[in-house]
Amino acid sequence: MDTSGTTRFGQTAQIPPLLEPKTVQPRERATDLLDALRTGPFEAALDSAVRASGLSLERIQHRLAERGVEISVTTLSYWRRGRSRPERPQSRQAVRLLEELLGVPTDGLVSLLGPRRPRGRWVNRDAAVLETEHLWREFESLPELLAELDSTNDGLLRVAAHDSYELDAQGAGARLTTRLALKAARDRVDRCVVVLRGEDPDTALPEFTDVRNARLGRLRSDRSVPLMVAELFLDRTLSEGGTTLIE
Repeated sequence: MDTSGTTRFGQTAQIPPLLEPKTVQPRERATDLLDALRTGPFEAALDSAVRASGLSLERIQHRLAERGVEISVTTLSYWRRGRSRPERPQSRQAVRLLEELLGVPTDGLVSLLGPRRPRGRWVNRDAAVLETEHLWREFESLPELLAELDSTNDGLLRVAAHDSYELDAQGAGARLTTRLALKAARDRVDRCVVVLRGEDPDTALPEFTDVRNARLGRLRSDRSVPLMVAELFLDRTLSEGGTTLIE
């Protein structure tokens, strides 16, 4: 068959048009956004608002920074996927700015968050459980460090903790030995995330040595505190209710 669409016998052939990829029209995006704002949840509404705006998360982060609110792209992504929620005052301020940047009606996103969650250490938890985020809540960089390790919740209950300090000749901390009794709150738990704070931003961050019943994974830190978050892979995977002791 030649390019004119005519066969050698003089009959015109019907050439089917190429299939075009389906694109989502702005009106459809606006409808999706209105539905998400009406029914929620927050992450669905935020995702619809981002898609309707056509802005990348990097661009959104830049515009927030121009207005004095520093939120990482990782945090924005976690909010959008429902892996974490805006809880701190600065985060809620960011959501109000997001409404403006993304063309969302005032309180359209904020109203889906509801009241702030209680921040007490023992709220709705077993009395024997220490909750990492609450124990370290004064450190603004901690949520982002945890997010970089994909862990706002490692699925482990801290049943007990025992710390032993060794001092050097000048009385400064030289070694800290920590023992954690852990209990799995769900099935297939295979790692523990721990937080360490150094003594002075001008000194080296702590180093992990002699880890027992686990092996060291990724590390993230904020030297201005200094604060370190470490990932420890357990020697065995725990089922719900299973326990282990790491040192």
